[in-house]
Amino acid sequence: MMSIEVTIHLGRFSKCERAGMQWRGPSAKKKDRERSQVKGQEHKENDNWIEQKPCTSLEKAQDVTTELNEKKEQHKEKISFEDFSIILTTGNGTKQRVTSETTYIKIKHFLEGSYIPPSWDNYNCRPTLLESLSNAFANLLNQSYPTSPIYVTEILSLKKYVSYCERCAMLLGEALMYSPEFCAFSVGDRKLIFKVFHPIFLTLERIYTSIQYYGIMDKRKILLFGDDIAYDTKVTGVNDCILEEADRNLFIRLAGPINAFLINTLYQPLKELQATSVMEFTYLMASSLFSTDEIPEISEDGKAKGFAFKKSLNNQIHDYYASLGIDNYAFKLTQMIKISTRCRKFCAMKNEMIVTAKIFKIINLFPNEKVAGDVSRNSF
Repeated sequence: MMSIEVTIHLGRFSKCERAGMQWRGPSAKKKDRERSQVKGQEHKENDNWIEQKPCTSLEKAQDVTTELNEKKEQHKEKISFEDFSIILTTGNGTKQRVTSETTYIKIKHFLEGSYIPPSWDNYNCRPTLLESLSNAFANLLNQSYPTSPIYVTEILSLKKYVSYCERCAMLLGEALMYSPEFCAFSVGDRKLIFKVFHPIFLTLERIYTSIQYYGIMDKRKILLFGDDIAYDTKVTGVNDCILEEADRNLFIRLAGPINAFLINTLYQPLKELQATSVMEFTYLMASSLFSTDEIPEISEDGKAKGFAFKKSLNNQIHDYYASLGIDNYAFKLTQMIKISTRCRKFCAMKNEMIVTAKIFKIINLFPNEKVAGDVSRNSF
Protein backbone atom coordinates (compact mmCIF):
# COMPACT_ATOMS: atom_id res chain seq x y z
CA MET A 1 0.00 0.00 0.00
CA MET A 2 1.30 3.40 -0.87
CA SER A 3 2.34 5.53 2.07
CA ILE A 4 1.07 9.06 1.68
CA GLU A 5 2.36 11.70 4.05
CA VAL A 6 0.84 15.11 4.40
CA THR A 7 3.64 17.66 4.78
CA ILE A 8 2.49 20.88 6.32
CA HIS A 9 4.62 23.78 5.23
CA LEU A 10 2.68 26.60 6.85
CA GLY A 11 4.52 28.74 9.36
CA ARG A 12 2.70 27.96 12.56
CA PHE A 13 3.19 24.24 12.15
CA SER A 14 6.92 24.72 11.64
CA LYS A 15 7.01 26.60 14.94
CA CYS A 16 5.18 23.76 16.63
CA GLU A 17 7.67 21.26 15.27
CA ARG A 18 10.61 23.34 16.52
CA ALA A 19 8.97 23.34 19.94
CA GLY A 20 9.20 19.55 19.99
CA MET A 21 5.61 18.76 19.09
CA GLN A 22 4.94 15.94 16.67
CA TRP A 23 2.13 15.00 14.31
CA ARG A 24 1.09 11.48 15.16
CA GLY A 25 -0.34 10.84 11.69
CA PRO A 26 -3.06 8.46 10.45
CA SER A 27 -2.20 5.73 12.95
CA ALA A 28 -3.63 7.78 15.80
CA LYS A 29 -7.13 7.93 14.33
CA LYS A 30 -8.45 4.96 16.28
CA LYS A 31 -7.05 6.24 19.58
CA ASP A 32 -8.66 9.63 19.05
CA ARG A 33 -12.05 8.06 18.47
CA GLU A 34 -11.70 5.93 21.60
CA ARG A 35 -10.77 9.03 23.61
CA SER A 36 -13.72 10.99 22.22
CA GLN A 37 -16.02 8.15 23.24
CA VAL A 38 -14.71 8.25 26.81
CA LYS A 39 -15.44 11.97 26.90
CA GLY A 40 -19.11 11.20 26.32
CA GLN A 41 -19.87 11.56 22.64
CA GLU A 42 -23.59 11.36 21.97
CA HIS A 43 -23.21 8.59 19.43
CA LYS A 44 -20.90 6.33 21.39
CA GLU A 45 -22.89 3.21 20.70
CA ASN A 46 -23.22 3.98 17.01
CA ASP A 47 -19.49 4.81 16.61
CA ASN A 48 -18.60 1.41 17.97
CA TRP A 49 -20.93 -0.13 15.41
CA ILE A 50 -19.28 1.77 12.55
CA GLU A 51 -15.91 0.21 13.37
CA GLN A 52 -17.32 -3.24 12.64
CA LYS A 53 -17.02 -4.81 9.20
CA PRO A 54 -20.01 -4.41 6.86
CA CYS A 55 -22.74 -6.99 7.28
CA THR A 56 -22.44 -9.85 4.84
CA SER A 57 -25.96 -11.26 5.05
CA LEU A 58 -29.46 -9.96 4.55
CA GLU A 59 -30.39 -10.95 8.11
CA LYS A 60 -27.63 -8.82 9.66
CA ALA A 61 -28.51 -5.86 7.47
CA GLN A 62 -32.16 -6.13 8.53
CA ASP A 63 -31.12 -6.22 12.20
CA VAL A 64 -29.09 -3.05 11.72
CA THR A 65 -31.98 -1.39 9.90
CA THR A 66 -34.40 -2.22 12.71
CA GLU A 67 -31.99 -0.90 15.33
CA LEU A 68 -31.44 2.40 13.54
CA ASN A 69 -35.13 2.92 12.83
CA GLU A 70 -35.82 2.71 16.55
CA LYS A 71 -33.54 5.65 17.26
CA LYS A 72 -34.93 9.17 17.21
CA GLU A 73 -33.45 11.10 14.27
CA GLN A 74 -33.12 14.81 13.88
CA HIS A 75 -34.43 14.69 10.33
CA LYS A 76 -37.18 12.15 9.70
CA GLU A 77 -36.78 11.07 6.11
CA LYS A 78 -38.34 8.03 4.51
CA ILE A 79 -35.79 5.28 3.90
CA SER A 80 -36.51 3.02 0.97
CA PHE A 81 -34.30 0.04 0.17
CA GLU A 82 -36.16 -1.22 -2.88
CA ASP A 83 -33.51 0.18 -5.24
CA PHE A 84 -30.46 -0.49 -3.08
CA SER A 85 -29.48 -3.98 -4.11
CA ILE A 86 -27.02 -5.73 -6.38
CA ILE A 87 -27.69 -8.80 -8.48
CA LEU A 88 -24.66 -11.05 -8.93
CA THR A 89 -24.22 -14.21 -10.96
CA THR A 90 -22.51 -17.19 -9.34
CA GLY A 91 -20.18 -19.61 -11.08
CA ASN A 92 -22.98 -21.98 -12.07
CA GLY A 93 -25.02 -19.16 -13.60
CA THR A 94 -27.44 -18.74 -10.70
CA LYS A 95 -28.50 -15.15 -10.11
CA GLN A 96 -28.24 -13.97 -6.54
CA ARG A 97 -29.42 -10.69 -5.04
CA VAL A 98 -26.89 -9.26 -2.60
CA THR A 99 -27.97 -6.52 -0.24
CA SER A 100 -26.15 -3.23 -0.11
CA GLU A 101 -28.39 -1.76 2.56
CA THR A 102 -25.53 -1.73 5.06
CA THR A 103 -23.50 0.57 2.82
CA TYR A 104 -26.36 3.03 2.59
CA ILE A 105 -27.05 2.91 6.32
CA LYS A 106 -23.43 3.48 7.27
CA ILE A 107 -23.00 6.45 4.95
CA LYS A 108 -26.22 7.94 6.30
CA HIS A 109 -25.02 7.31 9.83
CA PHE A 110 -21.70 9.06 9.20
CA LEU A 111 -23.41 12.12 7.73
CA GLU A 112 -25.79 12.36 10.69
CA GLY A 113 -22.97 11.93 13.21
CA SER A 114 -20.74 14.34 15.06
CA TYR A 115 -17.40 15.86 14.15
CA ILE A 116 -14.56 13.35 14.65
CA PRO A 117 -11.57 14.99 16.37
CA PRO A 118 -8.33 14.35 14.45
CA SER A 119 -4.84 13.76 15.79
CA TRP A 120 -3.73 17.38 15.48
CA ASP A 121 -4.19 18.19 19.18
CA ASN A 122 -0.48 17.64 19.84
CA TYR A 123 0.12 20.94 18.10
CA ASN A 124 -2.18 22.77 20.51
CA CYS A 125 -3.52 24.77 17.58
CA ARG A 126 -6.42 24.21 15.24
CA PRO A 127 -5.57 23.03 11.70
CA THR A 128 -6.83 25.03 8.77
CA LEU A 129 -9.60 23.86 6.47
CA LEU A 130 -7.06 22.68 3.89
CA GLU A 131 -4.97 20.85 6.47
CA SER A 132 -7.90 19.02 8.07
CA LEU A 133 -9.20 17.74 4.74
CA SER A 134 -5.68 16.86 3.56
CA ASN A 135 -5.18 14.68 6.61
CA ALA A 136 -8.54 12.95 6.09
CA PHE A 137 -8.06 12.46 2.34
CA ALA A 138 -4.53 11.13 2.86
CA ASN A 139 -5.98 8.39 5.06
CA LEU A 140 -8.62 7.64 2.44
CA LEU A 141 -6.07 7.49 -0.39
CA ASN A 142 -3.95 5.08 1.61
CA GLN A 143 -6.94 2.77 1.99
CA SER A 144 -8.08 3.03 -1.64
CA TYR A 145 -4.61 2.50 -3.13
CA PRO A 146 -4.32 -0.87 -4.93
CA THR A 147 -2.87 -3.66 -2.80
CA SER A 148 -3.24 -6.49 -5.31
CA PRO A 149 -1.82 -6.88 -8.84
CA ILE A 150 -3.55 -4.72 -11.44
CA TYR A 151 -4.64 -6.34 -14.69
CA VAL A 152 -4.84 -4.06 -17.72
CA THR A 153 -7.67 -5.22 -19.94
CA GLU A 154 -10.15 -4.08 -22.58
CA ILE A 155 -12.92 -6.14 -20.94
CA LEU A 156 -14.36 -4.43 -17.87
CA SER A 157 -16.38 -5.75 -14.94
CA LEU A 158 -19.22 -3.53 -13.77
CA LYS A 159 -19.62 -5.70 -10.67
CA LYS A 160 -16.07 -4.91 -9.58
CA TYR A 161 -16.70 -1.24 -10.20
CA VAL A 162 -19.79 -1.43 -8.01
CA SER A 163 -17.72 -3.02 -5.24
CA TYR A 164 -15.15 -0.22 -5.43
CA CYS A 165 -17.86 2.46 -5.38
CA GLU A 166 -19.43 1.07 -2.22
CA ARG A 167 -16.13 0.80 -0.37
CA CYS A 168 -14.82 4.20 -1.43
CA ALA A 169 -18.11 5.95 -0.68
CA MET A 170 -18.05 4.64 2.89
CA LEU A 171 -14.46 5.85 3.28
CA LEU A 172 -15.51 9.26 1.95
CA GLY A 173 -18.48 9.48 4.31
CA GLU A 174 -16.16 8.96 7.26
CA ALA A 175 -13.36 11.20 5.94
CA LEU A 176 -15.65 14.21 5.61
CA MET A 177 -16.54 14.00 9.30
CA TYR A 178 -12.92 14.89 10.15
CA SER A 179 -13.54 18.32 8.63
CA PRO A 180 -15.02 20.80 11.13
CA GLU A 181 -16.08 22.96 8.20
CA PHE A 182 -18.12 20.18 6.60
CA CYS A 183 -19.63 19.33 9.99
CA ALA A 184 -20.65 22.99 10.37
CA PHE A 185 -23.35 22.40 7.74
CA SER A 186 -26.74 21.18 8.90
CA VAL A 187 -27.39 17.45 8.58
CA GLY A 188 -29.75 18.06 5.69
CA ASP A 189 -27.20 20.18 3.84
CA ARG A 190 -24.46 17.59 4.43
CA LYS A 191 -26.58 14.98 2.67
CA LEU A 192 -27.29 17.25 -0.28
CA ILE A 193 -23.59 18.08 -0.60
CA PHE A 194 -22.59 14.43 -0.40
CA LYS A 195 -25.09 13.40 -3.09
CA VAL A 196 -23.61 15.89 -5.54
CA PHE A 197 -19.97 15.56 -4.47
CA HIS A 198 -19.36 11.84 -4.16
CA PRO A 199 -19.63 10.94 -7.90
CA ILE A 200 -17.10 13.71 -8.57
CA PHE A 201 -14.81 12.37 -5.88
CA LEU A 202 -15.03 8.78 -7.14
CA THR A 203 -14.07 9.91 -10.64
CA LEU A 204 -11.15 12.15 -9.70
CA GLU A 205 -9.85 9.77 -7.04
CA ARG A 206 -9.44 7.01 -9.63
CA ILE A 207 -7.64 9.43 -11.97
CA TYR A 208 -5.34 10.73 -9.23
CA THR A 209 -4.57 7.23 -7.92
CA SER A 210 -3.95 5.97 -11.47
CA ILE A 211 -1.37 8.70 -12.02
CA GLN A 212 0.24 7.92 -8.67
CA TYR A 213 0.27 4.18 -9.36
CA TYR A 214 1.76 4.26 -12.88
CA GLY A 215 3.85 7.39 -12.44
CA ILE A 216 3.69 10.89 -13.83
CA MET A 217 6.27 10.06 -16.54
CA ASP A 218 4.45 7.01 -17.91
CA LYS A 219 3.35 7.93 -21.42
CA ARG A 220 0.51 5.43 -21.42
CA LYS A 221 -3.01 6.50 -20.50
CA ILE A 222 -4.02 3.78 -18.08
CA LEU A 223 -7.01 4.26 -15.79
CA LEU A 224 -7.88 2.15 -12.79
CA PHE A 225 -11.40 0.73 -12.96
CA GLY A 226 -12.31 -0.59 -9.55
CA ASP A 227 -9.75 -2.17 -7.24
CA ASP A 228 -7.76 -4.62 -9.38
CA ILE A 229 -8.38 -3.91 -13.07
CA ALA A 230 -7.43 -1.05 -15.37
CA TYR A 231 -7.84 -0.19 -19.04
CA ASP A 232 -5.61 1.57 -21.56
CA THR A 233 -8.07 4.04 -23.15
CA LYS A 234 -9.85 1.33 -25.15
CA VAL A 235 -12.85 -0.67 -23.92
CA THR A 236 -14.21 -3.45 -26.11
CA GLY A 237 -16.62 -5.23 -23.78
CA VAL A 238 -17.95 -6.07 -20.33
CA ASN A 239 -17.76 -9.54 -18.82
CA ASP A 240 -20.85 -9.38 -16.61
CA CYS A 241 -22.83 -12.35 -17.89
CA ILE A 242 -26.02 -11.05 -16.26
CA LEU A 243 -26.19 -8.35 -18.93
CA GLU A 244 -27.97 -9.26 -22.11
CA GLU A 245 -25.90 -9.06 -25.29
CA ALA A 246 -27.92 -6.11 -26.60
CA ASP A 247 -27.27 -4.19 -23.36
CA ARG A 248 -23.55 -4.99 -23.48
CA ASN A 249 -23.26 -3.79 -27.07
CA LEU A 250 -25.20 -0.61 -26.32
CA PHE A 251 -23.01 0.04 -23.29
CA ILE A 252 -19.84 -0.20 -25.40
CA ARG A 253 -21.20 2.13 -28.10
CA LEU A 254 -22.24 4.75 -25.55
CA ALA A 255 -19.09 4.41 -23.45
CA GLY A 256 -16.75 5.33 -26.32
CA PRO A 257 -17.39 9.11 -26.51
CA ILE A 258 -17.73 9.42 -22.74
CA ASN A 259 -14.46 7.60 -22.15
CA ALA A 260 -12.78 9.92 -24.67
CA PHE A 261 -14.12 12.91 -22.73
CA LEU A 262 -12.72 11.42 -19.51
CA ILE A 263 -9.26 10.85 -21.00
CA ASN A 264 -8.94 14.13 -22.91
CA THR A 265 -10.53 16.64 -20.52
CA LEU A 266 -9.85 15.12 -17.08
CA TYR A 267 -7.09 12.52 -17.02
CA GLN A 268 -4.61 14.07 -19.46
CA PRO A 269 -4.90 17.69 -18.18
CA LEU A 270 -4.49 16.58 -14.56
CA LYS A 271 -1.47 14.47 -15.48
CA GLU A 272 0.13 17.36 -17.37
CA LEU A 273 -0.36 19.69 -14.40
CA GLN A 274 1.68 17.32 -12.23
CA ALA A 275 -0.55 18.18 -9.28
CA THR A 276 0.71 15.19 -7.33
CA SER A 277 0.72 16.43 -3.73
CA VAL A 278 -2.12 15.57 -1.37
CA MET A 279 -2.56 19.29 -0.68
CA GLU A 280 -3.24 19.91 -4.37
CA PHE A 281 -5.56 16.91 -4.58
CA THR A 282 -7.42 18.26 -1.55
CA TYR A 283 -7.77 21.70 -3.12
CA LEU A 284 -9.18 20.10 -6.26
CA MET A 285 -11.70 18.12 -4.20
CA ALA A 286 -12.60 20.90 -1.78
CA SER A 287 -13.30 23.37 -4.58
CA SER A 288 -16.15 21.05 -5.62
CA LEU A 289 -17.15 20.08 -2.10
CA PHE A 290 -17.87 23.66 -1.07
CA SER A 291 -19.50 24.81 -4.33
CA THR A 292 -22.83 24.86 -2.53
CA ASP A 293 -24.18 27.66 -4.70
CA GLU A 294 -24.60 25.05 -7.45
CA ILE A 295 -26.99 22.94 -5.35
CA PRO A 296 -30.52 24.36 -5.78
CA GLU A 297 -32.03 22.54 -2.79
CA ILE A 298 -29.45 23.66 -0.23
CA SER A 299 -30.35 26.18 2.48
CA GLU A 300 -29.30 29.82 2.39
CA ASP A 301 -27.09 29.15 5.40
CA GLY A 302 -25.44 26.33 3.46
CA LYS A 303 -24.77 28.63 0.51
CA ALA A 304 -23.24 31.26 2.79
CA LYS A 305 -21.02 28.73 4.54
CA GLY A 306 -19.87 27.27 1.23
CA PHE A 307 -18.90 30.72 -0.05
CA ALA A 308 -16.94 31.51 3.11
CA PHE A 309 -15.16 28.14 3.09
CA LYS A 310 -14.14 28.49 -0.56
CA LYS A 311 -12.70 31.91 0.18
CA SER A 312 -10.65 30.48 3.05
CA LEU A 313 -9.59 27.56 0.86
CA ASN A 314 -8.22 29.89 -1.82
CA ASN A 315 -6.25 31.89 0.75
CA GLN A 316 -4.78 28.73 2.24
CA ILE A 317 -3.66 27.22 -1.07
CA HIS A 318 -1.89 30.50 -1.84
CA ASP A 319 -0.13 30.27 1.54
CA TYR A 320 0.82 26.68 0.76
CA TYR A 321 2.52 27.56 -2.52
CA ALA A 322 4.15 30.64 -0.99
CA SER A 323 5.65 28.50 1.78
CA LEU A 324 7.25 26.34 -0.94
CA GLY A 325 8.68 29.37 -2.69
CA ILE A 326 6.46 28.79 -5.74
CA ASP A 327 5.05 31.93 -7.33
CA ASN A 328 3.90 30.72 -10.77
CA TYR A 329 0.96 28.66 -9.56
CA ALA A 330 -1.93 30.77 -10.87
CA PHE A 331 -2.22 28.76 -14.09
CA LYS A 332 -2.25 25.47 -12.17
CA LEU A 333 -5.09 26.65 -9.91
CA THR A 334 -7.09 27.89 -12.88
CA GLN A 335 -6.71 24.54 -14.62
CA MET A 336 -7.75 22.63 -11.50
CA ILE A 337 -10.95 24.66 -11.29
CA LYS A 338 -11.63 23.86 -14.95
CA ILE A 339 -11.06 20.16 -14.28
CA SER A 340 -13.50 20.30 -11.37
CA THR A 341 -16.15 21.90 -13.59
CA ARG A 342 -15.57 19.38 -16.39
CA CYS A 343 -15.90 16.52 -13.92
CA ARG A 344 -19.42 17.66 -13.06
CA LYS A 345 -20.26 17.53 -16.76
CA PHE A 346 -18.68 14.08 -17.07
CA CYS A 347 -20.75 12.71 -14.18
CA ALA A 348 -23.92 14.00 -15.84
CA MET A 349 -22.92 12.42 -19.16
CA LYS A 350 -22.13 9.13 -17.48
CA ASN A 351 -25.46 9.07 -15.69
CA GLU A 352 -27.32 9.70 -18.95
CA MET A 353 -25.45 6.81 -20.55
CA ILE A 354 -26.45 4.44 -17.76
CA VAL A 355 -30.09 5.46 -18.00
CA THR A 356 -30.05 5.07 -21.77
CA ALA A 357 -28.37 1.67 -21.64
CA LYS A 358 -30.82 0.60 -18.93
CA ILE A 359 -27.98 -0.87 -16.94
CA PHE A 360 -29.70 0.25 -13.74
CA LYS A 361 -32.42 -2.36 -14.18
CA ILE A 362 -29.84 -5.08 -13.61
CA ILE A 363 -27.22 -3.57 -11.33
CA ASN A 364 -28.39 -1.21 -8.60
CA LEU A 365 -26.17 0.33 -5.97
CA PHE A 366 -26.63 2.50 -2.92
CA PRO A 367 -28.39 5.86 -3.39
CA ASN A 368 -27.03 8.11 -6.12
CA GLU A 369 -24.47 5.66 -7.51
CA LYS A 370 -26.36 3.27 -9.77
CA VAL A 371 -23.10 2.13 -11.34
CA ALA A 372 -22.34 5.61 -12.64
CA GLY A 373 -23.76 8.26 -10.37
CA ASP A 374 -27.49 8.97 -10.42
CA VAL A 375 -27.61 11.91 -8.03
CA SER A 376 -31.26 12.79 -8.34
CA ARG A 377 -33.62 9.93 -7.60
CA ASN A 378 -32.97 9.02 -3.99
CA SER A 379 -32.31 10.84 -0.74
CA PHE A 380 -30.68 10.04 2.54
